Amino acid sequence: MIGVEFVASEDFLRDVAILKEFRKYVNFDFLIIPDNPFFLSSPSSLLCAKMLQDSLGVVAYPCISGRGKSIENVISWLKGAKYGGIEGIACVSGDGEGWGCSVEEILTCAKGFKEVITTSNFWEKKKECGATRGISQPNFTLPLLAEKEGVMPSFMPIFSSQTFSKLQNIPIPHEYQRSQNLMQSNKLLWREFIKDDFYLIPLNLNKQLKYFKELVL
Repeated sequence: MIGVEFVASEDFLRDVAILKEFRKYVNFDFLIIPDNPFFLSSPSSLLCAKMLQDSLGVVAYPCISGRGKSIENVISWLKGAKYGGIEGIACVSGDGEGWGCSVEEILTCAKGFKEVITTSNFWEKKKECGATRGISQPNFTLPLLAEKEGVMPSFMPIFSSQTFSKLQNIPIPHEYQRSQNLMQSNKLLWREFIKDDFYLIPLNLNKQLKYFKELVL
């Protein structure tokens, strides 16, 4: 099983075209649509997941961030997901400081969905709150470490060394950053990830599509 994180743009038809093209090379099983990633306003993850799922015929899970949301906001959002026929959701507490709902509060309210996905830190506690699947931090080293039961390892291929300076909050091994051939390094990782379930995190699928074509061939 392959999950893919997809940040929606403001152009639905372009997003559909990109995902259709991408699926020719990576036959993913589900999408997760982030909720205002990188502190930037984006189209509603709930609406995007519903429209992309209906158009592509691929399972799409909207993500809800607890940052800046009251418990009433969360419950309303979850009811909207069920109303729209969404079978699963993803949730995070949200980046940065400030008020809002914790991921545990969201998980407790989200019971009843077929799939409830979140990050894998404090995994046992999150499972007790109702999480069905966890996603690990991106892995850049071989051999891949075995994950806890219920946790999918994640892969975030980087195709340009200039990108490293923009990812200060993600621990990336020096060996990977110093690679003389990032595409070859990514291919070695891809061959291992593809052997089992994993979660793929393209940083910008629109710009990286040509690189993914090379990666998987």
